[in-house]
Amino acid sequence: MIALLKTTNRRFLSAQGLASLQRTGESLRLRGDLDAALASHNEAVKLNPKSTDALVNRALVWKDKGDLDQAISDYSDALLLNPKEDRGAQ
Repeated sequence: MIALLKTTNRRFLSAQGLASLQRTGESLRLRGDLDAALASHNEAVKLNPKSTDALVNRALVWKDKGDLDQAISDYSDALLLNPKEDRGAQ
């Protein structure tokens, strides 16, 4: 029972951390601090490499920085993980 609670707590904290990193990254991107935004989204992707939201958010930063190859790579990875997701061009 204790092991289950520890695992559940770790997942909850991980999900909270991921959401916090994504909110921070998006806020920084919108303010134009693209390097800091990229760092935040990189951490989000490290925390959960299978998060389509984290990949798409990082792709938006790459696009804003003018690195279209990196943006396309992250968009492609997100589509491979979730081919039915359609967030459209942002």
